[in-house]
Amino acid sequence: MDANQHVNNTKYLSYTETARIQYLQTILSQRYDPGMTNVIPLVKETVVKYKLPVTYPDTGILLSVGVKVDPKSIKSDRMDFVCLIVSHKHNVVACEVRTLTVMFDIREHRKKNIPPEFLRGMEEWEQRVDPGLTLVVQENLKAYL
Repeated sequence: MDANQHVNNTKYLSYTETARIQYLQTILSQRYDPGMTNVIPLVKETVVKYKLPVTYPDTGILLSVGVKVDPKSIKSDRMDFVCLIVSHKHNVVACEVRTLTVMFDIREHRKKNIPPEFLRGMEEWEQRVDPGLTLVVQENLKAYL
């Protein structure tokens, strides 16, 4: 919380990181490929658009964080995750976060292409869930203040 009783901007990044990690864990738990063991997505760039200040204390505030991969952004070694943080109190998107991730081989210390098995798992997952935005994480805001 900042001096104006707003949720601190860093919290938004924390919420979206949690959602992105849960998304990736879901994909990886459904697909095992030994070639994926050493390849991890690293954040290269994050762009945050704050649309509405979320204030505290507001009783019953609940934020939803939706995450999906922008299919137009997928390249051989990178992709953009798009996260929306929705305020249920105002029923609007409070923040939009776009995170460019690059696949990186931690053993070879260099960029790698996205493993095909990971792409298949991601495509299957996104076809099964809400085509608009996958709500992966729902966090009670007060737990983080």
